[in-house]
Amino acid sequence: MIMENYIFDMDGTLLDSMPYWKRLAREYLISRNVKIPEGFDEITYTMDLDECSAYFINELHVDTTPEEMKTEVIEMINQHYADDIPAKQGTLDFLHQKSSEGCRMCIFTTSERQCVESAMKRLGVYDCFEKIFTVYDIGINKRHKESYEKICELMGFEPKETWVYEDVIHGVQSAKAAGCKVAAVYDEDSAHLWEEIRKLSDKEIVDRFW
Repeated sequence: MIMENYIFDMDGTLLDSMPYWKRLAREYLISRNVKIPEGFDEITYTMDLDECSAYFINELHVDTTPEEMKTEVIEMINQHYADDIPAKQGTLDFLHQKSSEGCRMCIFTTSERQCVESAMKRLGVYDCFEKIFTVYDIGINKRHKESYEKICELMGFEPKETWVYEDVIHGVQSAKAAGCKVAAVYDEDSAHLWEEIRKLSDKEIVDRFW
């Protein structure tokens, strides 16, 4: 039996969480009585929390600080991770199976660590992962191939022997550029880019992991 290395994105890949995030950004602006600009979803789609807070403050003139905004947003979304964000179909069985086979697995996400831990513990798969990495831990955004190179280095993975599961095009592009094998996971949020994502990847997952 071949023991494989896995790096999993979380949002839109392991979890069906993107609808929650999309609603969150809008709800936050509404709570601040800020008009939602045209093209808001497209503008904020690939932003992490640091970039989003800068955009809200500098461009939309939300009266807050990056620290205050991040705290409020994290508290709001973490409640969903702890309570009700579902796993993608077949994900939990897949993770348990690969863990039982001795495969090495980690998570690399743009979400905060607290969100990851809350969801993975609730779903019963927290112990399947050796490590959890966020872009804030390594200081490199997923739009850069160096992010995946860094995760491989920290885990002791050879990129060519590592599967990366991703749902967004910039994550797929970066993982491929880092020399990893990529499994593209379909998510409705990236449906408009699915053909491009699929063509870049080594395999695709549309309906369920398992």
